[in-house]
Amino acid sequence: MTPAERLSTVDALLVTGGAADGSRSSGSADGSAVAMPIASARTVHTRAAAFLLRRALDDRLNACLQAHRPVLLRCSIRTKTAWLAQQAGSALAGRYAATWHGLSLACHYHCSVLPPTPAELRGWRDDVAAVLRELSESPTL
Repeated sequence: MTPAERLSTVDALLVTGGAADGSRSSGSADGSAVAMPIASARTVHTRAAAFLLRRALDDRLNACLQAHRPVLLRCSIRTKTAWLAQQAGSALAGRYAATWHGLSLACHYHCSVLPPTPAELRGWRDDVAAVLRELSESPTL
């Protein structure tokens, strides 16, 4: 999947929760569809959306690294972000790091932490789209 495809998948998850009518259907023993509210599956969809958004960021940065510094592909995200700051400026690198860190926290399940809300994910989705756009438009990358 390309980063753009990942963003459109996130849009579909956030708008419908995975179904066109706002509910999920599951088959019952007699073959009829039983409507199940989204709230019961919201954690799965929000965490899946967070994973897709973080992966879109990772893929785009890795594509830049592949073109300019393939040796850094195996490095940590901190090293990659430091390289990004050197190449594209600290503002873009800081925005990348902050978005990546927030998504990384949202991706992991902790029993005492609530899953991300759809509103939070929409904000992260906008941030990811902006960072991807800036990475594409950067003359040094």
